[in-house]
Amino acid sequence: MNLENKKLKTYSEIDALPLFNYSKVSENNDLRYLLVLSDYFELPEISEKEYKELFEVWERINDEVIDFNGVNAEYKAILRMQKSIALLKVEMIITGDKSIENIIKLKEIELLNMYPKQKATIEENIIVLEIQLKMQIDSKVCTVKKYYSYIKYLTKNKAA
Repeated sequence: MNLENKKLKTYSEIDALPLFNYSKVSENNDLRYLLVLSDYFELPEISEKEYKELFEVWERINDEVIDFNGVNAEYKAILRMQKSIALLKVEMIITGDKSIENIIKLKEIELLNMYPKQKATIEENIIVLEIQLKMQIDSKVCTVKKYYSYIKYLTKNKAA
């Protein structure tokens, strides 16, 4: 499946982006999960232009998450590294220079080392939220904004 001649339909804001898609982009650096598709078993090939467009969408989504939650210095560093990796991938696509792939691999290892060692996955966080809120959360339906709203709610009520 190639999208070259079609207009990209993307999730472009956190109150529409399902948590499932957000976690796939965050964990796998695969921007194709920003596409609105009927299923995600077979992701389409995308062009250099489409990749750039998806990268811009991802930057706007990250800005929204930061605006909504605020962000600490560690998370800012992680976002900067993710951006650096994505830009290198674009450069590799544009120039065809395969040597950039080694730099990308090194930066991806560096990125993995930036994450806290005991960091809970989104799925683990969902389990905690479900227990605390006594409700089911479907990551394919729950939006990123709703997910962070639940966390804010629990954090605020725990402090009260």
